[in-house]
Amino acid sequence: MAYGGDGLFKETKDGLASRNLPHCMPVWRRGLHAAHGWFNERAYGPSADWEFWLRVGRSGGRFRHLARPLGLYLKDEGSYWRRENATATFDRRILTEYGHLYRQQPPPAGTAARPLGLELAVMPELARCGAWLEMVGLWLVQNRGQISNLSPGGDTGRQLLQQYGRHYFGVPEQPAHFGDRFQICPLPTLQSAPLSSAILRFIIDLLHQPDWEGPQNGLAINVLQGALVDGNVCSRDWSWLVALAFLCRRLGDEVGENALLQMVKQQNPVAFWSALADVYRFTVPLPGMVRKLGHMQVAGDEAAHGGKINLWYFPDYTRNAYQKLLYRGIVQSGGMVQGVKKLTELAAIWPKVGRDNILHIHWLDAAWEKNARQAEFAGAAESLLGLIKKLKARGFKLYWTVHNELSHRCVDPVGERSLRRSFFELADRVYLHHPMVVDLVDWLSPDLKLRLAEHGNNGTDVPGGVRREAVRQELRLRDEDLLLFHFGQVRPYKDLQLWLPHLLNMLDAEPRLKFMLAGQVSTPEVSEIIAARVGERLIVRDEFVPEADLAAYGAAADFIFLSYRKILTSGTLFQAFTWGVPVIAPRLGTIPAYVADGWNGFTYGNSEELAQIVRRCLALSSEGKGSMAANARKTAQSLRWRFP
Repeated sequence: MAYGGDGLFKETKDGLASRNLPHCMPVWRRGLHAAHGWFNERAYGPSADWEFWLRVGRSGGRFRHLARPLGLYLKDEGSYWRRENATATFDRRILTEYGHLYRQQPPPAGTAARPLGLELAVMPELARCGAWLEMVGLWLVQNRGQISNLSPGGDTGRQLLQQYGRHYFGVPEQPAHFGDRFQICPLPTLQSAPLSSAILRFIIDLLHQPDWEGPQNGLAINVLQGALVDGNVCSRDWSWLVALAFLCRRLGDEVGENALLQMVKQQNPVAFWSALADVYRFTVPLPGMVRKLGHMQVAGDEAAHGGKINLWYFPDYTRNAYQKLLYRGIVQSGGMVQGVKKLTELAAIWPKVGRDNILHIHWLDAAWEKNARQAEFAGAAESLLGLIKKLKARGFKLYWTVHNELSHRCVDPVGERSLRRSFFELADRVYLHHPMVVDLVDWLSPDLKLRLAEHGNNGTDVPGGVRREAVRQELRLRDEDLLLFHFGQVRPYKDLQLWLPHLLNMLDAEPRLKFMLAGQVSTPEVSEIIAARVGERLIVRDEFVPEADLAAYGAAADFIFLSYRKILTSGTLFQAFTWGVPVIAPRLGTIPAYVADGWNGFTYGNSEELAQIVRRCLALSSEGKGSMAANARKTAQSLRWRFP
C-alpha cells in the first residue's frame, strides 16, 4: 500500500487523530533529513516521528506500507512514549499545523514560521557529527524556501545565511550570482526529484565560481568533500565522485583528480562521460581529457603529414559543411583532398608516389541503393569490401569514421554488423567522435587503431546583421513567448512523428509556447500531423531551407528541439551550440556527453520528462535563458576540428 501525507491521519468519534503508520520499524534514506530537518522532540515530544513524516508528506513524499510481519515490537509500559503524559497535547499541536493535509486545504492562515536562527542553530552540531550532506541541504532549503515553509527573516536572515555559507562552504561574500542558476534548477520536491540533485548542482555551481573561497578555507573543503562522498553513497550516482574529482582539480590535486576519474570510468564508462559534462562543463576540452585518461589516441597528435597528404573520401556529401570543415586543415597545409560520389569513381583512383595516400570512408550506406532489399544489400556489401581490399592493395591506407551504429536506412541489421566488423578489421585507423562510442556499439572493440576525432565547431554563428528581435517580430512572437525550433530534413529515423503529438498537446495547454519546423518533411506521418495543425503557434516551412534562413530562425529560437529513434552523433546538436542556442534533446548516443542538464540544455527519455522540461523552460527568466544560451556557445567554443 502506498500513501501520502493525508494517509497519516484517521477519523475517530472525537475527531481527527494520529495514524502514524511508519511507527517503530520504518526504513528511510538519510537524505530525507537534508530536505526536511530532524526529529524535533523539543517541540513535539514523543510524537516527533509522526510530525517528521507529515513534514515529508507535505512536500509530496510518498510512503509504502508492507502488510506483513517484519519484526517483533516490545510493548514496554515504561517506554518513553508511554511515560509521556503530554502526548495528547503534542498531538493537538501537530493536528493544528498539519490537519489541512488530510482535508486537502491550504495551511491555516497566520501559521508562524520558526525563527531562521533556530533552524540554523543545528548546523554546528551537524558539522561535529559529520552530517555534511544534511548541512548543505539545510542551508539550501533555508535559502530558497522551496520545500520548507521556513523563510529567512529579512536582511538579518540573509546576512546570517551568508555567514553560514561562507564559513562552512566557502560561498563568496556576495552569492547573488547563484540566483539565476537556482531558478533554472530549483530545489525540487520529492514528487519530482530528490533534494540531493539540487545539492549536487549547488556544489558544482560553487566550484565553478572563480571567487570560491574554499582554497583558503579548510573547513569548507572538508564539508564539501564529505558531502560529495555522502551523496555518492546515498544516491549511487557517479556524478558526485566526478564532482569530487573537480574539487581536487580546483585544489591543484592532479593525482587525486586522475585517480577518481579513472575509478568512475572503469565502473560505468557511459555514465562517466555524461557526469563529466554535467560537472566539468567543458572547462577541459575532450582531447585533453582523453589524453589525461589514456583512453585512446587523439587525431592530430601524431607527426603531421602536411602537404604530403593525398586524400580521397567517400561519399562526397560536401553540401554538408562537416566534410569541408574536417579537411580544411589539410587543404590549408597544401595537401590534396578529393571527394568521390560513386563507387565506380572510387574504383578508378590510384595512389601517388611519394605521398601519404589515404582513403577515408564515412557513411557506408552510400554503397547501396536507398530502397535496397536484403539480398541486394548483401551483394553491395560484398562488392564494397572487395573494392576496399583492392584499393588497399594499390597502396592506400584505409581510414574510417564511425558516424552511426547502423545506417539510418538499414535493411539487414545482422548483415550490416558483419560488414562493419569486417571494415573495422580492414581499417588502418578508425575515428570516433567520442570515446563513449566504444561502449555504445557492440561490433566495436578497444584497439590501438582507434582515434578521437571530435565533431568540431561549425564556425558559423548567427550572420552579422541578423537581430533576434526582428526575426521574432517577423514570426509574430511576443517577448514572453517560448519558441522551440526543429530544423533539417525530417526523415523517419528522427521519430518526430512520435514526439510531435505531445508537443501539440503542450501548445494547447501553454499559450506562451510556440513550435517551429523548418526543413523538407519526408515522413508521411509528420506531414499528416502538421497539415491539421499548422497555424500561428505551429510554424512550418516544409521545403529545403537555406543556411542563412536557418541561422536567422536559430537566432529567434529559445531552444532547439531534437528527436531521434537512434543516434550516435548529432550534427544538429553542434549546429545549435554554434548558434548559441540551448537544446532539448533525447538521452541517446553521445548526446548526454554534451548536454549538461540545466546548463546548456536538457535531455529527455519519455513524454513525461519532456513535459516537465518544457514547463521548466517556460518558467525561466530572460536572464536564465540568456545564461543557458551563453553556456551553449561556450560548449561550441571548446570544440576543435582535428584530422588526421
